[in-house]
Amino acid sequence: MKNFFRFFLCGLFFTVTTLFGVEKIYISDGILNYCLSPDAANSAVVLYSFDIRDRECKQYYLPMTIVPEIDTRNDGNKQIIRFPLAWYMNRKELFVVFHDLFADAMGRVTFLLFSTDKTRDFDFRPFEDCYEYQNNIMKYKGYYFGVGVHRKYIYGMSSAPFVDHRLTNNSKIWYDFAGKNIIARFPSLSDKQENWMPSENPAYYKWMLYTIEDDKIIVVQDDKLKDFTPLSSISVKGKKIYTDNGETINFPNDVDSIIWGIDNNSTPSIILLSQTDKIKISKKDYPELPKLILANEDSDYVMFIFDRKIDSSNVQGSLQEIKDMLEKRSLLQQYPPRPKEKEVKPTENVIHTPTPSPEEMERRKAEYLANLPKDNIFTDDEFKALFPKVEYDKIADLYERGMAYDWDEKFSEAMKCFEQESSLKSKLMLAMYYKTGRPDIPKDSVKANAVFNEIIGDVSNKSAPTPEMLCIAGRACMEFVSTEFSETQEFQKKATEFFKESIEQGYAAAAFYPQYYIKNNSKFQPRELIEIANENNCLDAEVLAAGFALLRNPAFKNYRNKQENLVTIKKGIQAHIPLAEYILGELFYLDAANPDLALKPNRELALFWMKRAANHGEADAIELLRQNPTLRSLLHP
Repeated sequence: MKNFFRFFLCGLFFTVTTLFGVEKIYISDGILNYCLSPDAANSAVVLYSFDIRDRECKQYYLPMTIVPEIDTRNDGNKQIIRFPLAWYMNRKELFVVFHDLFADAMGRVTFLLFSTDKTRDFDFRPFEDCYEYQNNIMKYKGYYFGVGVHRKYIYGMSSAPFVDHRLTNNSKIWYDFAGKNIIARFPSLSDKQENWMPSENPAYYKWMLYTIEDDKIIVVQDDKLKDFTPLSSISVKGKKIYTDNGETINFPNDVDSIIWGIDNNSTPSIILLSQTDKIKISKKDYPELPKLILANEDSDYVMFIFDRKIDSSNVQGSLQEIKDMLEKRSLLQQYPPRPKEKEVKPTENVIHTPTPSPEEMERRKAEYLANLPKDNIFTDDEFKALFPKVEYDKIADLYERGMAYDWDEKFSEAMKCFEQESSLKSKLMLAMYYKTGRPDIPKDSVKANAVFNEIIGDVSNKSAPTPEMLCIAGRACMEFVSTEFSETQEFQKKATEFFKESIEQGYAAAAFYPQYYIKNNSKFQPRELIEIANENNCLDAEVLAAGFALLRNPAFKNYRNKQENLVTIKKGIQAHIPLAEYILGELFYLDAANPDLALKPNRELALFWMKRAANHGEADAIELLRQNPTLRSLLHP
């Protein structure tokens, strides 16, 4: 299956890039296309399309912005962060990369790929809900949902949580198109790190190649080219390479793409990138950096232009000069005149929409009201019923008594029960208490590992362990606190074997946990989780799938509906599932501007449920409360 959270790498164009930028022009279907990079915060990108046939130049506003204004310190003082302008044109297809900086409650940065297959025919004029003029600047206001424009998340590598509080213009993250591939480089603080994190002095870099057509990702680690600053990439495979000074450049036959850049001394250089099942990278110096890269997709050549650039105050004139230069060098093919557009009579423009019946109007009204954000998912009586008065001594089973104490956040009493009870599930709870700690119980990874190893040994030594025992052993392997990467791999391999054997014996939870443990990385498989949730009557899987759907993960877009998913989260909390507590907290924490709110924002309730989830050992909730300054200030006023 395809990798799930392939939230492709996004990045920042750091300061040197604004000094040595390399812009692009694409010739496609007889049109010179150029994107003008805006400088004002949240301003819309302008696409200029200059028709080689009749010299007509049209302007379109793209569904993206590259200069957002964000509050990185959470004190109300916003700064402008410059994102790269990544776009590609081929025949009548346009691709642009759009950053989604504000949709994630945990401050992760994700990216979307926008594409359309009829660029010239499509109407990119400003839509009322997307754009507005402010001080003679076209500003982009929100998501673009126009008919004819396709969008999807670029799965792969999402940022770590809370990146939006750490973004600067020196974060050394870069991405660009090279044909129908996206090439990116992002900083890595360690060789084991999977999610990127902004860093001015990263220990490692990881190069990433994402092929759009087959949704494939290749990653390679790089600790040798740390002094290289990438600026622009272009596909050169099978193309002739020209320069505006008359030279022809040849690259080795196995080179697919090149990346222009500079070193720390601003010396120009090129990276040669070859791709098969892996990425091969080599570097060579070059005497000069081009000002423009022109890719003629109609004639399959690339030109590096050193002596001219686009005048932002007269883009049409600059494009005309480039057209004239190409014609003088006989590098423009002859395009036949465009066919005249059919003249449409006024009566043909009239669309007669039948008036809906009263029943249909009532149905639409009910559907609209049902989808409005709710104040809560619990009534007052239902909330009180979550925390009844419990006579703990009357609960004979020590594990059940411990879980009752745990739900009521009486963790010392719960721990005593787990210590006295010898079942595997009690041992697993005890080990988790040691691993993550509780408000009155310190973390102790040595003790946690000792209990995890005891669980693994107990199950391994049984001649016929039950499927539940095998599942618990698999969870113990996944939770084991490793200090070496090789040790991590060893325990993950053991976990896979335990889970596989448990699944083969028909235990539904054993299918859920492998997906739960990788829910935040690129190996996650949404289809498997949805199948588990739909077919195995596994409430944990239903809760996780419902959470992804409610938090706008695109892979779960069609998973049930909003009301059904809220009911699932409610059932999860009633069943004392910490993950459900965390998801409910995230839903209350989402920004009021989010277009898909399920619940009205409520910081008090968000903190209540996230704190409970963290106290019950939910890792994402623990991380959220530790790093988010707003929640931390509410937690410790």
